[in-house]
Amino acid sequence: MASIIIPANKSITLTDKLPNGNINEDILLVGSDGVNKYISYLFFDISTIPSNVAISYAELVMFKANNFYNDLSKVFGIYPCGYFSSYSTYSNQPQIDACNPTYFYPITSQVHVKAAITYIISAWINNAKRSTCLMLFGKNNDISAAFGSAISKDIYLIPFIKITFTPIPQKPIFISYTPPSQPNPPVKTGIPSVEQVQVTGTVAVNAKYNALINVAVERQSTGNTDNYYVVDEYDNLGKNTPLNIDKTYSITINPKPNPGDKETVTFSGSYSE
Repeated sequence: MASIIIPANKSITLTDKLPNGNINEDILLVGSDGVNKYISYLFFDISTIPSNVAISYAELVMFKANNFYNDLSKVFGIYPCGYFSSYSTYSNQPQIDACNPTYFYPITSQVHVKAAITYIISAWINNAKRSTCLMLFGKNNDISAAFGSAISKDIYLIPFIKITFTPIPQKPIFISYTPPSQPNPPVKTGIPSVEQVQVTGTVAVNAKYNALINVAVERQSTGNTDNYYVVDEYDNLGKNTPLNIDKTYSITINPKPNPGDKETVTFSGSYSE
C-alpha cells in the first residue's frame, strides 16, 4: 500500500450572521454559538492521486483552535458538496451531495481531530466530474469549534486529507481468432458464414471503453476488401475495480469467403471517459 497527503487548497466559512457575505480567514468556524450558525467548506485538489488505484482508507485531519476539553456528546458532521467561491453566502450555499454524512467529535483535549471519509474519496475517484469539496457542520445548537483554514499563516494548522491506496495492475485488451481449419469450398453468392471472434482483457477503473471488432475479407476474385464489424461499449464508470472482458462475438460474413480469400481480424478502440 501507498499513501499521500493532500492539504486543503481553499476554505471559507458561511454564517447566518452575514447572510449575504462570508468569512475567509485563517480560522474556520463550525457549529453554533447559541445565536448564530456557522458552516465551513474545504476544497482539495486530488489530481496528485495516481490513476488506477483502489482507496483503502482516507481521513480528514483538522487542527483545533479552541475547546480543548472532553465532551463527546457534541456531534459535528461532514458532507461532500458542490463547489464554493468567494461569492458563496449563507443565503446562497453550495448544494450537498445526497448521501449519509460522516460524523466526528472534536470537543476533546486533542489538538487535532480525524474523520474517516473513505467512501467520499472513493466516490471522487470514481467520478471525475464530482466536486472535491467538503462541508463541515455542527449538529448541536450550543457549541462551536474553530479549526485552521487553508490560508492559515501557520502551515501546521492547514487541514489535509490522508489517503491510503493500492495500485490496480492493468491488462491490455486483446483478441484471439482461430480461422477455419479446412479451406472453404466454393460457395454460391449470397450464402453467409459466421465467424467467432473472442475478446479478452481488462478495462481500467472508472472508465468507459468503446470497441470495434472488424473482419476484413480480401476477395481474390475481385481484389476488393469487404469489412464486417461489430461495435461494443465496455462501461466501468463509477467502479473502483477493473472490469474483466471475456466475450465472443459472432460476425456474419456475406457472402462466405471462398478459397483464396484473405481474412484479417483487427480490434480497435479507445477510452471515451
